[in-house]
Amino acid sequence: MIGDGADDALLCGVELGVHRRGCGAVTGTAARSPGRGLAVPERGGGRRIRGVEASDRVLLIDLENAVGTIHVRSRILRAKVHALLQAVGPVHHALASHAQADPVEDTVVSVLAELGVAAWRVEQHDNAAEFALISHARYAYQQGCRTFAVASADRAFTALADLGAFDVLAWEGQQVSAKLEDRAQSVIRVARPTPIDPVPAQ
Repeated sequence: MIGDGADDALLCGVELGVHRRGCGAVTGTAARSPGRGLAVPERGGGRRIRGVEASDRVLLIDLENAVGTIHVRSRILRAKVHALLQAVGPVHHALASHAQADPVEDTVVSVLAELGVAAWRVEQHDNAAEFALISHARYAYQQGCRTFAVASADRAFTALADLGAFDVLAWEGQQVSAKLEDRAQSVIRVARPTPIDPVPAQ
């Protein structure tokens, strides 16, 4: 669990090293939706970080559960994560977690960066990605967040019910844990997308 003294850099997408068994480091940039964002202009051209409010939604993406094998092709990964972002609507930020034995060969972080999603790469241990995402949810809760969405069908995320309201994002036809569905505010079914090339610059 990330404690009260965790570096607020996590919320603005700056790399944050969190050392614990099975967990790597957060990299990438925080997701920005139209009209919402972390960086807020100030007079004089400066920028400040907007804190998390109770109504702000934080999106957690369990890549291995929501996307499939971590060796998935970039076009498929890009399409699926993009579809999840479209389905969930405005979020304060999004964090995806996955296991990868060889960081040098990992293109997942690069694809996520294209889409404005922070990435937390973990070691290959059972439930390491789930633990990392729940740990981040607890951190967000400490900052004031009470609204979450999780792209996973794994029952481990029933733990989110202790932190606030949450929705589950699942593909059409994907089986969702009965306990997770029972604790969730709703299950948002997402149509499976076709592979896409890099998203054009906005």
